Order: sequence, then C-alpha cells, then structure tokens
Amino acid sequence: PHGNRSYGPIRAQQVVGSSAPSDLADSVVCFAMIETSDGIDRLEQIAATPGLDGLYIGPADLALALGRTPGAGGELLDNAITRVRETCDEHGIIPGMHCDGGESARSFAARGFKLITVGVDSSLLKSTLARELAAATDQAHVPAPEAAL
Repeated sequence: PHGNRSYGPIRAQQVVGSSAPSDLADSVVCFAMIETSDGIDRLEQIAATPGLDGLYIGPADLALALGRTPGAGGELLDNAITRVRETCDEHGIIPGMHCDGGESARSFAARGFKLITVGVDSSLLKSTLARELAAATDQAHVPAPEAAL
C-alpha cells in the first residue's frame, strides 16, 4: 500500500475486510524477486530496503541470467540460491523460492526457505485434469477420447 503502483484491493479486501490503504498497510507483505545477475550483485542493498519482507527467487530466470539452462542446476546457480537465503537470514527477512512441484518444495524448505510455491497453477490444473480424465475413462471402461476418433 506504500509506494507507486496501481490500486487493486479486491483480494486483500476479502481477507482484511476493508479497501482503505491505511487498513491494508499492515496486512500485506512485500517481496523483491531475484532473477538477474544484477539482483545477485546487489543483494545486500536490496535486502536492506525499508519495508521489504523478503526475497523471492525465480530459479529459471536466474539460471538464464547466470548463463545456465533452466532446470539443469549447477554449482553457480546453487551458490547464488544459497547466497540469497543467507542474505535473507542476515537481514531478518523471509527467503522465498519458486518451485515446480512438491519434491522441489520439500528440498528448498529443508534448505531454510520459508515461502515456497509447490507448483504452477497451469501445470497443476493440466496434470489434475489428465489424472481425473484417466480415472473417469478407466472406471467407466469408456475408450479414451483419442481412441474414439
């Protein structure tokens, strides 16, 4: 609610019960995304920003920024991720990580990350629909849609 950005309290209003910026100010968190080499180079400055609650890593974009292939990992990316978490710890802010599934989320939680996604909504929706469609066609002994063509 502080700073320059658009005003869109629809979801916050449902939780807080008010759309007044003064009421929302204490009910939101502010994270900066770290997904560039410049972000890694300026971690200390970013982490010291007044009002910042945490840093959130976009690992695929960070990998690309470090000249790596997303999903391939590697020591350079791993060191950068560790450095972000350590910097958060030093500044008393929350380390966050974007993960693509439960196993990855569990791994990063074990490494000390506190705000973690457990998947991407579009991927979760697709896999859930595929699983449920398979269950429906197997249970009903109905041929799969492509077999019916």
